[in-house]
Amino acid sequence: MKFLRHILGLGLLLAVMVRCGSSSDSPTLIGTLSQSGTAALEALEGIDSLMWKQPDSALTVMLEFAGSAEADSLDEFEGHYCQMLIAELLYKNYYVQSNREDLLKAVDYFDSIVAVDGYKTDGRKANTRGVSLQKRNAFLDARAHYIDGVGYYEKGDVVDACAEYLKALEIIDTHFPHVETQYFASLQPKHLPRFLFYTYNRLLELFSAQYMMASAIKCGEEALVYCQKDPSLSKEIPNTYFHIGKQYDMMREKDLAREYYSQAIEGLSDINSLVYRDAVSAKALCDYQVWHEADSSLFLIRQMLAHANSEKEKLTRFLAIGGIFTIEQSFDSALYYFKTVFENTDNILFQITAAEYLLINYNHLGNKEKADEFVRFLGEHKKSEGKDKALVSKLEDMFKNYQNQKQEKEAEAEREESIKKTIKIIVPIAVVVVLAIIILAKLKSKKLLKEQQEEAERRFGVTEQEHEKELMLWQAEADRTLEETEKKYEEELEQLKAVTKQRLDEAEKRHLQYMADAEERHSEELREQKDHSEKEIVKTKMRHQKELEAERLAYEKEKDSLRQNLME
Repeated sequence: MKFLRHILGLGLLLAVMVRCGSSSDSPTLIGTLSQSGTAALEALEGIDSLMWKQPDSALTVMLEFAGSAEADSLDEFEGHYCQMLIAELLYKNYYVQSNREDLLKAVDYFDSIVAVDGYKTDGRKANTRGVSLQKRNAFLDARAHYIDGVGYYEKGDVVDACAEYLKALEIIDTHFPHVETQYFASLQPKHLPRFLFYTYNRLLELFSAQYMMASAIKCGEEALVYCQKDPSLSKEIPNTYFHIGKQYDMMREKDLAREYYSQAIEGLSDINSLVYRDAVSAKALCDYQVWHEADSSLFLIRQMLAHANSEKEKLTRFLAIGGIFTIEQSFDSALYYFKTVFENTDNILFQITAAEYLLINYNHLGNKEKADEFVRFLGEHKKSEGKDKALVSKLEDMFKNYQNQKQEKEAEAEREESIKKTIKIIVPIAVVVVLAIIILAKLKSKKLLKEQQEEAERRFGVTEQEHEKELMLWQAEADRTLEETEKKYEEELEQLKAVTKQRLDEAEKRHLQYMADAEERHSEELREQKDHSEKEIVKTKMRHQKELEAERLAYEKEKDSLRQNLME
């Protein structure tokens, strides 16, 4: 049924893709079309708006649009916009991305009209609506890179998928700094926080799959921020808490894992939710690992098992229960659960996990024949340790470079903002001081002139004309003094600005040095963790090799003994 749905969907979308791409060879000035507002563009924007709320309904409207007259009049911008919407609709309706070639053209197109140096390639900069159109195009560019990353991920290309997700974030960081988020919300209500949540959530899943727990946690925390900014995403908050908890769980930080699992459980409290059941089971297992109280943990996991609605969920609960029985040394009980998992799934990760525990349990029970069977299975199927080290290292470098660039941009923005605030404070004070000096100087000048006039009249009886001439001379001298005073304070103000800027630069350098030191400490911790893991792996391999060698020698000895008996 699902396959038929897939075929029907692709068949119906074929007409859309053909018509959306048919007019791309006849480019038209974007500014003219966008400002006038064509019927086709309005229809696409309506589909886009609906997709954020009801992607299934938006797909239906897109199929209707394919048969309309508007679909025959798409210009270059609208054609690429249409292809991007098709890719998003396929993804959000659980279809495989089938318009890769056209989507890649759309990515290049949106890159070309969103120039970093001020949209120089976009001729509408002088237009009164230029700012809003620039914002729209930047958002479309980020979305195009995001959905392109989804396509790469579907093809198993993890590195290119990660690069596209990070590129989408870089575009948002460049064109929508935090101070503009509210402004942007007035143009695209709620879409920006939701888009950022989707992007960070995809990175969380990608890094988690590669066991990059620290990076996954950072992306999960960012996803939480945007969940909380958009009320429509409130249902995603418990799910994000749960996935962050899983990362701490894999890092063996059980107390932090339990805290996040608890927050996920509090946000759901609905046993019909798979996330709720997963969180309860994971927390129960963590509780057992911390407190070693098997009964209460087994009770909760079995309670969730009773409500399992898929074979995969059932086997997941079996793994947890079997793990507790193994630690409790109830090996026969553990065997039941792990054998059930091993024999009833084709999920290789489940089989490997079950085989590892079966090996432990059979070794404790002294069943070497069965233990050897799972040693051979693990040797054939378990992924060699370190096989993906190069991939993980590359992904870590990509994410670290993105974070460093983002921190540098934020530090620069903070520095500029600090300078602006400082100037806003200093300039008014300086103006008041200068005005006060000018007023006092003028008052003092007038008083001095009056005293000199009175003294001259008393002693020499100067004429009115001579007095006016002398007054003008004194006034000129006072004006010159005022000019020199103003110049002096302007120079002092410039010096104060320079000193302030220097101090801010020094503070920024200290901040960057601190970030570099912190990053170095983090890298050192990661190296130590890797070294420890590698040593443990080597020890485990050596132990297994010794066991296998001992078994081989025992087997050879027994064979020699049998041969000797036969000869006798």
